[in-house]
Order: sequence, then structure tokens, then C-alpha cells
Amino acid sequence: MDSIEFVSTDPKIIGERVKFYRERAKLKQTELDILVGYKPGMIHAVEKGAKRMSHQKRQAVAQALGVPPAALTATRQLTDEELQALELFLMMLQTENRPHFHSIQRLLLDFEKDFKSNN
Repeated sequence: MDSIEFVSTDPKIIGERVKFYRERAKLKQTELDILVGYKPGMIHAVEKGAKRMSHQKRQAVAQALGVPPAALTATRQLTDEELQALELFLMMLQTENRPHFHSIQRLLLDFEKDFKSNN
């Protein structure tokens, strides 16, 4: 079974991770701004959660910090047991024809689309 990671698009979570990896790399905010082609002060705004990064900028920041792009967005992988439980839950919803099935299905499809675009 394929593994799935929860992906965060919350700018505060991403900002905290950028700060963690920037400090680990012993870079100043202004140095990282220059490395990724940002105007001065943009990494500061990213780290505070006040600025969202595009997919391309996230990749550039990750590369400059020497980490995979998923390190800035992935929160954790689902275990095989969690994936099986989720699949069982969805099958139950579908067979019982519950009204929320299509909403949950759309949510999961959106999650899968976001996950694939971030990796």
C-alpha cells in the first residue's frame, strides 16, 4: 500500500519549518532571501506566517536549506493501519449511501491533488 503524508499549507507551520531549517543551516534571514531571490524581509514574513510561498519558492527554499521540499509541508505519514481504516470507512459510507460521502470523497481527492502537486 502506498504511503500518504498529511500536507500542511498553513503559512505559520511552513514558516516555523523554514525558520528551524534556516537556523540549522546557520543562515541569516537576509542570506536566505538572497539565495532564493526574495526581496529583503520576505523570509522574515514567511517565518512569521504573514507571507505564503509559491510552490516554486518552496522548492527553492528547500534546496537552499538542503532539505527535501516535503520537509517544509509534510506533517506525518499515515500508517498502513490508518490507511486501511480510512478505506474501510469510505467503503462503509458508500455502501450505506450516507449524504456526506461525496463531500468526504471530494475532500480526499483535493488532498490527493495537493499532495501530488507538492511532490
